[in-house]
Amino acid sequence: MVFENPQPGELVGRSSNEIHLLLEDLLRRGIQVAFGGDKVRGCGGMGYLLPIKSGIVFNGRGIATVGSEYVIPSDSHGCMGCPHRCTGQVVSGLADFFVDSKPVAIVGSQGVHAACCGPNTGTVVEGYKSSYVPKAPPKIQPVGIRLSRYR
Repeated sequence: MVFENPQPGELVGRSSNEIHLLLEDLLRRGIQVAFGGDKVRGCGGMGYLLPIKSGIVFNGRGIATVGSEYVIPSDSHGCMGCPHRCTGQVVSGLADFFVDSKPVAIVGSQGVHAACCGPNTGTVVEGYKSSYVPKAPPKIQPVGIRLSRYR
C-alpha cells in the first residue's frame, strides 16, 4: 500500500498505520524524520537528540520536532576550554508536517546550543530508516543427480 500525496498538517490524532505509511513515503522522497536518540553533528563533535517525552511515539521512540533538545557530550574546537558538554535545541524542521503544532525535525534540521568557543550550531544527521524488512528469498535446493567419485 502506498500513501499517495499525504495531506500536510498535524500528525497527532493519525493512526500508527497512517504515520508508518507517511514515514515510508517521505523516505522514498529522500526525507528522513528524526526521532529521539538519533545523531546530531555539533560544531565540534557528535551528539544525539534526547528522548522525546511528548507527542507521537512510533516503534518506541518519539518523533523529534522544532524545540527538541540535543546534547553533545564532548564538543571540541582545540582551544583551552575544550572539550566541553553542549546542550541545545532543534530550530528548523519540515514545514508541511507538525506534532503538537511544531514542525517535524528531519535529517538536515539545524540546531543551536549553549555558548561554546565555536559557532554554537548542530545538524541532525540521522533519521528514520525503513522498518520494512523484506522476506529472505526461499532457499532453492539443487535438483539433479548427486555425483560421486568412482574408484
